[in-house]
Amino acid sequence: MKQFNELWNKTQVIDESFLNQYEAFINTLKEAKRQEEKFKFVEDTVRPNSMQNRAIANLHNLRTRGEDRGLVIAATATGKTYMSAFDVKQFNPKRMLFLVHREAILDKAVESYKKVLGAGLDCGILSGSKKETKAKYLFSTIQSMYTHYTDFNPQDFDYIVVDETHHAMAQGYQNVIEYFKPKFLLGMTATPERT
Repeated sequence: MKQFNELWNKTQVIDESFLNQYEAFINTLKEAKRQEEKFKFVEDTVRPNSMQNRAIANLHNLRTRGEDRGLVIAATATGKTYMSAFDVKQFNPKRMLFLVHREAILDKAVESYKKVLGAGLDCGILSGSKKETKAKYLFSTIQSMYTHYTDFNPQDFDYIVVDETHHAMAQGYQNVIEYFKPKFLLGMTATPERT
């Protein structure tokens, strides 16, 4: 009962004045969001951070030694997608495939790549709702690619990125990964201990 009374004594009365102040606060947040959306990144404004620079250098070293696969393990929110975009820019593929396990990730990945490689980047999405398969930079859910991978030539993509690669032991991933013959395959994960 003592804790209840302490909490009760800290409460605030929600009256018309409070609601008006809260509404004004919410409106300022909405305006800030609108202003943020007006700001667009231009080409070459995004630069790699130190983790990304190390990973890009290590991937370059792998390729110079003749390796055709690499794995980047980095904590969540450290910029693995941007890092992959910087490495793709360095690699300069004729065609690239970016695989994800959830459709919600696709638009964000495309946005990140455009910030690194330029707003006019030829990007397409292959998902349940989009079939933009002719793009130079194709971003796809594994579910959609698993349904359509035989529509492509095994050599269509010379660079493939597998986001959240700890999911890649699933049969759908295995079929897709084994089918394609890229010059370089990059896996990225924050959770390497999963199978």
